[in-house]
Amino acid sequence: MKRIRVVVADDHTQLRSLIRARLEREPDFQVVAEAATRKQLLEAIPRSQPDILLIDPALQDGEGLLVLDAIARAYPRVKLAVLTAVADTDMRMQLEALGVHGIFNKGIQSEELVKALRQIGSRRSTRSQQPSSLKTEEQPPCSA
Repeated sequence: MKRIRVVVADDHTQLRSLIRARLEREPDFQVVAEAATRKQLLEAIPRSQPDILLIDPALQDGEGLLVLDAIARAYPRVKLAVLTAVADTDMRMQLEALGVHGIFNKGIQSEELVKALRQIGSRRSTRSQQPSSLKTEEQPPCSA
């Protein structure tokens, strides 16, 4: 079985750890890198060659939308999924223009996130497909 390779980028260590732990309980996921900063992320992508980048664009050291744009251009094979606490209409439109495959509220239940990432990982096309959005109720981040 081919495993879905994921890089998790968020400036909150605890959230990254929770996401890693949850994804690694699934036999078809492998977290290949974590990043807290733009610099770490830009080093991790070529080294780890992920299928999916799960990112909160509010990284400590860089404008998230610019980072996403740079990654989308340099690594078109990597599918982009955004996990954010703030996604107003303008931000959603900008993310969709970048070809993001999924925009998720940080309150998403872990089962829903796993299901959504699995769907994103199974897509053959990259940014030519319309991004998916998933609205969720406010819940503790990635609770099991």
